[in-house]
Amino acid sequence: MNQAYERIKGTLIGCDYGDAMGMPSEMMTRDILNLAFPDGIHHFEKSSSLDFFGRKFSAGTVTDDTINTLLVCDTILENHGEFETIPYLTKLQTWMDDNAEINPYVIGPSTAKALNAIKKGTPISEAGKYGTTNGSAMKVSPLGRSCKLIAE
Repeated sequence: MNQAYERIKGTLIGCDYGDAMGMPSEMMTRDILNLAFPDGIHHFEKSSSLDFFGRKFSAGTVTDDTINTLLVCDTILENHGEFETIPYLTKLQTWMDDNAEINPYVIGPSTAKALNAIKKGTPISEAGKYGTTNGSAMKVSPLGRSCKLIAE
């Protein structure tokens, strides 16, 4: 395998593992986290009864962060190394429509709010402006990897 492929693979595996490790504590305050997991989280855990979203996920389940990261990858691949907003949003909306039964438990609040705003006519540049969660830090990792690959 070439080095660029291995780096991309490592980035995606890291995103997936990090998401699955963080899923049980997502949106929890420190106090609630200590109640739910008094010994901390040291391996994959299922959702607790104190899950912020009321989810009942098994250990190792990923969230919208991983789903979005993979959709970003698909968009880059299908657009020959370029990221395009509209194709990405179309993919995300299709995924949400196809998985409506789990959306309340998987899609993050900032993502859901932004997509609903876009559906109602808010310009894309304004739709996610006041999001308060931080999944974008992970979701953009394929962009960084693809830019590095282009530079090489």
